Amino acid sequence: MAITINDAPQTYSTSGNPIVWTFESDQTAQQNFSFLVEVYVGGTLRGRQQIFPGNGINARIDISGYAERYTFPPALSNSLIADAANYAEVYIEIIERYGDPIADGATLTSSTLQVFKAKQTDVDFINWTPSNYKMTTPAPPTGVNWLTNFPASSSEYYNVGEAEQARIMIISDDNVDSLNIQTYDANLALLGGVTVAVPTHKILIFNVSQAAMIAGSTITAGDLLAASYFSLEAKDTGTLDSELFYFEIDRECKKDTAKRVHYLSTLGSMESFTYRLFSNQKGKIKSATYEREFGGWNGSSFEFALNRGRTVDYLKTLNKELLLRSDWLSQEVQNWLENELGPSPLVYVEDRDDAGLKLRRVAVKKSAFMLKTTRQDTQFREDLLLEFERFSSTAV
Repeated sequence: MAITINDAPQTYSTSGNPIVWTFESDQTAQQNFSFLVEVYVGGTLRGRQQIFPGNGINARIDISGYAERYTFPPALSNSLIADAANYAEVYIEIIERYGDPIADGATLTSSTLQVFKAKQTDVDFINWTPSNYKMTTPAPPTGVNWLTNFPASSSEYYNVGEAEQARIMIISDDNVDSLNIQTYDANLALLGGVTVAVPTHKILIFNVSQAAMIAGSTITAGDLLAASYFSLEAKDTGTLDSELFYFEIDRECKKDTAKRVHYLSTLGSMESFTYRLFSNQKGKIKSATYEREFGGWNGSSFEFALNRGRTVDYLKTLNKELLLRSDWLSQEVQNWLENELGPSPLVYVEDRDDAGLKLRRVAVKKSAFMLKTTRQDTQFREDLLLEFERFSSTAV
């Protein structure tokens, strides 16, 4: 009696894409044969499935349904460094069942892997190489990639204003132990840097707002005031480094109603972008009304008075929408926003009225998709409509 696992998912797998094991047994010719597969998430049994061979002696199971249910979006905080907490350990146990009466045969337990909350397109899924993003050797020549789809290049830097938030993530695999923050002048000449100890977690999320960096490291407000750029580099005891990821400190003039948006990308990262031009609130008002007869009792008298009305409201509902407008965009950034922000199910706008994270969760009212190119338009910008708030009046 023997079970063999032929294929296993990546050691770090996105929760919304196929997470498939294939396996076989040398007992499939036995009477009433089937596999019983137990799915464990976080060390807890979460489900059992009876599976029959579907290709000769081979069978398969896709546990993405369990992964989606038991993983959650990255945990947001005001700390410089935190556990993203968007992942879970999973493994399966395969049991042969056959005979009359049916009895259990051999069992085999798979290796443990990590699933994290994300869902890529089919093209990105089949072309993604998790080892390029994981702080485990061997690493790409330029260092381990950060968990982001931002089109970083010599002409495109991730912008973050002095009072704005930005977050970036990396698959630490429990190996990142320090973070280097370096500052640069307008010519990208190095000004200085600090090193921060990093706690042990599978996936890390870094909040690189200036307030978080000052509170969580020895970097000072003066250091950042003198800088035009800063970079992050994650390190594993000096033997393995991430790529240098650069942020530009955005000091360009923004309209007073500009809004910064944060959203969950298809790669599972939290990305952000500022719509720099004027934003407008607008909306629709829905009225709940009723008709009543003219006049009414006042003690023993039936009186007619205009202040009672005939057609009256008893409840109002205001649905607010927020229209955001970007400044001129490059083709790369427009394509990035179109591919990532439009389909995102988790979107926030920065809002000082929130006492905790200074973020307000909103819904995106975007129903069209178009990747623009400089071959057709020399310049372009984007508008984004958000469902901002719903308010119901008191009932009278």
